[in-house]
Amino acid sequence: MARLADDSVAVSNLTPQQVQEQATSTASQIVTNNIAGMAATPVAAPVGGYSAARSVENPAPVAPPKPATPSTPTPPATPPASTGFTQADIDKAVAAQKAADANNAAAVKAANITDAATQGAAVLAAYGLTGDIAGGIVAMMQNGLDMTTITNVIDSSDPMTAVKGLGLSDSQLSAATGLVSAWQTRFSGNQARIAAGLQPLDPATYIQNEQSYKQVMTMAGIPNNSPLMTTDYLGNLMAMDVSPAEVKMRVDTATAAIQNEDPQVIQQLQSQYGLSTASLMTHLLDPKVAAPVIQQEYNAATIGAEAARQGANIAFGGTGPMSAMSLAAQSITQAQAAQGFQQIASQTPAFQSLASRYTGYGQAGNVAGQLGAATFGTQGAAQAEAELTRLKAQESGAFGGSAGASKGSLLGAQEGVS
Repeated sequence: MARLADDSVAVSNLTPQQVQEQATSTASQIVTNNIAGMAATPVAAPVGGYSAARSVENPAPVAPPKPATPSTPTPPATPPASTGFTQADIDKAVAAQKAADANNAAAVKAANITDAATQGAAVLAAYGLTGDIAGGIVAMMQNGLDMTTITNVIDSSDPMTAVKGLGLSDSQLSAATGLVSAWQTRFSGNQARIAAGLQPLDPATYIQNEQSYKQVMTMAGIPNNSPLMTTDYLGNLMAMDVSPAEVKMRVDTATAAIQNEDPQVIQQLQSQYGLSTASLMTHLLDPKVAAPVIQQEYNAATIGAEAARQGANIAFGGTGPMSAMSLAAQSITQAQAAQGFQQIASQTPAFQSLASRYTGYGQAGNVAGQLGAATFGTQGAAQAEAELTRLKAQESGAFGGSAGASKGSLLGAQEGVS
């Protein structure tokens, strides 16, 4: 403010012309200072799309362009070093790798087939199959068959033809037919069912039926070594479509028959032949299964029972003039035995009395044997009959009439058994 006051005083002392000159000088100095300030101040960024005005008289200096840096030339690519392999070598290596891959794949496939066959063989072995069943499974699996298809093939109506149509090699065919044979042996009832027009049972149902049959028979006292417990017999039951319920009915009927049998016959069977209740059950359930000797021993026991009732002492072996087994072999029935031993018992005392009175006829105790031989026609029957007839004639001659022993004797009104 002091400066302005001083300037005002100075201006007031000047003439108008001097004031005009000083004002012009002052304005020029202001313009010069402004231009110098603009040169020192950076140019502001454009505002609103417009650039700040520059003094035409004093434009901003422009830096000269830098000279371009010369580019470094790219060196040529270095060719790959030679490996020493030709294209033929490469092709050979590729082929070898493919072959190795194929071998590995084949080995894996073979291992998988072996594992599957081992598992399948374990299942079939649990069914009771024997032999090289694993070899047969492998042979079929090598031709693309799975376990379900293999089971369907070997359980078909004509498995051998089906197996031969698979295109197996000789060794594979041999193994496969061995498997089929083992299967048919184990599940024999299915082949009979197929032949009879029935559907084969699947292995699980087949084995379940076997177990049910065995359970019924075990409860009836039939031992595991009985013919009724074999797979063949049980297969026959399934071949005839006999249900476990029907088997139980048969067993119950046979048990009742044994329980109602003549106790004397049962005693003879057990004491003389060692036939247990299980053996009798086997006979009654299926006469074809029981050995023929069981039938003969049973018949002999019935004959021995009738002899025991009449007090007759007969042998139970297979030889001798009066053997229960010999009489059974002659098809003497229990009824015929009862008739014959009753006659022998009624005539023995009289003939023994005659034999004791007359010499030349042996011991009186032999009379019963002679009567038995003559009655049943056993070994020595003709000689026994002749001796008895001579003894009877001797008695008749001595008393001038018929002997008392002849009344109702086998050599009189009833001779022999019928």
